[in-house]
Amino acid sequence: KLVDTAGRVDRFMNRYGKLKK
Repeated sequence: KLVDTAGRVDRFMNRYGKLKK
């Protein structure tokens, strides 16, 4: 489940970075 969280965070950060870009 830790991997699932890391993948989710990675996706969230990617989306946040693109939106905040």
